[in-house]
Amino acid sequence: MPGSAAVSRVAALLLLLVAAAASASASLIVHKDLAQFVRGRNATVNVVLYNLGPGVAKNVFVEDNTFKNTSLFAAVAGKHSKKFAAIDENSNATLSFVVRPIVAGDLPDHPAIFKYEVDGETRMGYSSSQAALRVLTEEESAHRESRALQWGVFFTAAAAVVVGPFYLYTQGMAALNAAPKKQS
Repeated sequence: MPGSAAVSRVAALLLLLVAAAASASASLIVHKDLAQFVRGRNATVNVVLYNLGPGVAKNVFVEDNTFKNTSLFAAVAGKHSKKFAAIDENSNATLSFVVRPIVAGDLPDHPAIFKYEVDGETRMGYSSSQAALRVLTEEESAHRESRALQWGVFFTAAAAVVVGPFYLYTQGMAALNAAPKKQS
């Protein structure tokens, strides 16, 4: 069923928020933000850690192993893991790095793993994941970009068809109301 993946992601996020609100110490939610992947083009990966509180998360470590396979991705900038001394309540921190896909097709996307300490206790969790990353070829990317332009032109033309007559009508009515009225 279309949209069921999105619904399940929203439900999972809501469950995480409820669980985090029920806890009495720092709770992290980690989201992996992925750009569109095109074979041979650089793509930025951001892993964002949100501390919902109410405490400080200390010795936070996050690692994303999805992009370590050198036969699938070339590392361009940054590292796939990072350690943060602390993430304050209601704050976030981001692991960011750049990769270049070497092959096109559907590739596995694994959740990032994170660990942190609260009140001397180590906690561990996993980020969101898309399960599969679609790496496009240059041709597929160009086709998608041209389709986006075509839709943009279509919506602009459709807006002109709707807004144009309305504008002319309001201008005509304004002119009629402004014209001196004949008295009989």
